[in-house]
Amino acid sequence: MSLMLILASCDNGTTSGDNVPGSTLAEKLEWLQTNAETGGSYVVEVSADEVIAPNQRLEYSNRNNITITLKGSGGNRIISIANNGSMFLVRTGVTLILDNITLSGRRFNTNPLVHVRSGAALRMNNGATITGNTAGNTATGSGGGVLVEGTFTMNGGTISGNAATNDGGGVNVSGGTFTMNGGTISGNTANNDGGGVNVLGRGTFIMSGGTISGNEAKNGGGGASVQFGNFTMNGGTISGNNSEKDGGGVYAANARNSTGTVLGIGTFTMSGGTISGNTARENGGGVSVANEGTFIMNRGNISGNIGVRGGGVSVTASTAFTMSDGIISGNTARIGGGGVFVWGAFTKTGGTITGYDSDRRGNVVSNSPGTVEIESGYTVFATNSTSRITKRKETTAGPGVNLSYTGRTGLYSGEWDF
Repeated sequence: MSLMLILASCDNGTTSGDNVPGSTLAEKLEWLQTNAETGGSYVVEVSADEVIAPNQRLEYSNRNNITITLKGSGGNRIISIANNGSMFLVRTGVTLILDNITLSGRRFNTNPLVHVRSGAALRMNNGATITGNTAGNTATGSGGGVLVEGTFTMNGGTISGNAATNDGGGVNVSGGTFTMNGGTISGNTANNDGGGVNVLGRGTFIMSGGTISGNEAKNGGGGASVQFGNFTMNGGTISGNNSEKDGGGVYAANARNSTGTVLGIGTFTMSGGTISGNTARENGGGVSVANEGTFIMNRGNISGNIGVRGGGVSVTASTAFTMSDGIISGNTARIGGGGVFVWGAFTKTGGTITGYDSDRRGNVVSNSPGTVEIESGYTVFATNSTSRITKRKETTAGPGVNLSYTGRTGLYSGEWDF
């Protein structure tokens, strides 16, 4: 039976349409396989918690531009999968909208809970949750909650308690685009990079709102990692994340194949928002730039983070950090560079990096509680073993203080203290 389409847009981004008939979710999904029409918009209401078979393919032969809203009726409803596999495989020409619904995965699963292929789209609104899933495939194992090859827009909701044996405990962006306007990504883990979000394969991540918090990565980027692509932060908060190595909040580096060939470079641009209260066991409590990665800071606040080298930001050899505005304050380094630790290239033409003695919210170098190290670069510590040129800034470097250092050559300029 063919249905007439009724399209409308709501303030929260939910698209309404025709209610799909059926007594169970499986029956409704089966109805769509037969009856969905090109350009159609359909609402699949779930009125009770249900368990469905894995690998539900939202794909319709010779039909496209189909929008499906999966919505809890009479309250938030939980959908679980009976066996290992992805719950939903969203294919080209299909948009899946999650509204007042919880997708619950499997702790020892092998695949991402939702897989968005190229040409497909996923949208999360307030009340939607993706949780409790592990992408445990030893060969791929990325994107515990969502694997994005198409387009993913998060207007609200929660992605929590997911894990990946490789990258992207919450979300892995592999050549697609992820736009985060709101919602929360929390409590996810990755055995490699990007506890909350990971970007690979020329992917794009744009964060304009929401919170990424309490995630953990075994390698780099407790909150987010960009290895091959672009991460632009215009707003929102990345806080309370942890990395067992580098970049408690954000990690920007390159991606290599199995032979070590560089496939692409990760670029992190911060134009707003806050990175705070993150911890790295090695470099860059707030942000770590490594292996040819790039960090551009136009605005925003990096504060209260803890790392061994670079409480706020760490810039390793063959990388670059450019700062034209923003504030780096109140961070703690164990060895050097309370605000910024530099091995690579660093240029500051604006913004503020606070010092310890010169500012009550200053960055500090402290190897143990109550003990403040001296001559360790409270503001910036720049060094390189090749050039053997070391520079330090201990006092606050305000908007009018320019600093430049290139580790490879040892060239420097600006108002360094030592």
